[in-house]
Amino acid sequence: MLCCYEASEESGPVERLQLRDYQLELAEHAVGGKNSIVVAPTGSGKTHVALHIAMCHLEAADLGKVVFLVPTVSLVNQQKEMFSRYFSPTYKTVGVSGDSPQLSLAGLVPTYDIFVVTPQILVDAIKKDFTPIDISIFTLLIFDECHHTDKGHPYNKVMADYLDKKLEGDRNLPQVKLICLVMFHSV
Repeated sequence: MLCCYEASEESGPVERLQLRDYQLELAEHAVGGKNSIVVAPTGSGKTHVALHIAMCHLEAADLGKVVFLVPTVSLVNQQKEMFSRYFSPTYKTVGVSGDSPQLSLAGLVPTYDIFVVTPQILVDAIKKDFTPIDISIFTLLIFDECHHTDKGHPYNKVMADYLDKKLEGDRNLPQVKLICLVMFHSV
């Protein structure tokens, strides 16, 4: 599937995303609608691959909502800026972490297209928020640095909620494409 995200100068992104051939290859399955794990060395541009996948998804999805999960507050800020650089003003991006003021994720959903959050924020929004949200309102989940996940990690809690709904036969649950970005160390 080819993704074309050229926009007019008035409404186009602040900066145009350009990928190398190997990055396009890394994104190919996810852009085609398949769950994917992107494994590449540090500094190879996995975030740019994720940005490309998200852009293609948003262009193809009617009222798409992307969640980019990152394990630390500093990454929320960094990746929110990265999404804003390539997606604004066409798509609105918000970053939410434990350092954010008391924000309800449910209250942000109507306004924003891209949510860069720590996984605990999403877990709390699903389970504990004053206005709980259903994970099915999101159409793409991207897990950054998923190699840190262990049994009690919030990434697992997010996926457990999704899997529970799927196994219960929830017919309104859209396909959620999972993109796991991991790095590896060369030997």
